[in-house]
Amino acid sequence: MDYTRLGEQLIPLVRQAGREILRYYAAVATLNVETKSDHTPLTVADLAAHDILVHGLRELYPDIPILSEEDAAPAPALADRQHWPALWLVDPLDGTREFLDGSDNFCINIALVRNGKAHFGLTYLPVSDASYYGIVGQGAWRQTGTVRHAISCRKINHSHSVTLVSSRKRCAQTLLDLEQRLHSHFDHVERLGIGSGVKFCRIAEGAADVYPCFGPTYEWDTAAGQALVEAAGGRVCSLAQQSFRYNCRGSLLNGGFYALADPQFDWWDLLPGQP
Repeated sequence: MDYTRLGEQLIPLVRQAGREILRYYAAVATLNVETKSDHTPLTVADLAAHDILVHGLRELYPDIPILSEEDAAPAPALADRQHWPALWLVDPLDGTREFLDGSDNFCINIALVRNGKAHFGLTYLPVSDASYYGIVGQGAWRQTGTVRHAISCRKINHSHSVTLVSSRKRCAQTLLDLEQRLHSHFDHVERLGIGSGVKFCRIAEGAADVYPCFGPTYEWDTAAGQALVEAAGGRVCSLAQQSFRYNCRGSLLNGGFYALADPQFDWWDLLPGQP
């Protein structure tokens, strides 16, 4: 597979799905909302985007299996999928709660996983028509319309300042403890509240330094962001400092994680480990 062509091939597909999401976004107050078994919301926009993305990926790459958050059928057992050399992980509408609130902090995530590792990630923001994508080992880019430019994570500015990006709604005690730890080391700590996988984009484009997540996530929530951040020079790891791997466990649930813009900085005296 030519990884360099993936952005060119997939951006038209996510833009098509994004236009469908925006059609429902324009009338979001009238949408019926279902609640899934994991207590997260589901709308017709999630399902419409799923249909477009899965159909498009199957046309482009018919031999690569797809795991999407909105698949009606349960994921195949590990015994069936552990032999897949590659797969797509898809979140058709990441940030459905933000979408329902009228916020623009929602996105589409697509990742290509090979042998347990996220190699390519694409996150598309429908409201701004911005695509962020990265190929691990080759680079990361932001594209709006036909204009594309390279992006990269930033280095920590000694002890002067750091930007923490976190959920717009959640403010757990663990997050407050982390913020206090950062204040003990840095002269200035800024916290940005942002929803969905957009937080990975802020790390990858050099607008933030650390994104902690202390709650459970699914593999389709993190794979695209991990590939994007690592392609831009950062790192995504578990709270125990282990690299995330995919399609290696019976469950598709991940634990918490850190996305770090500067992996050379000694974070581990500042960051709490596994709660």
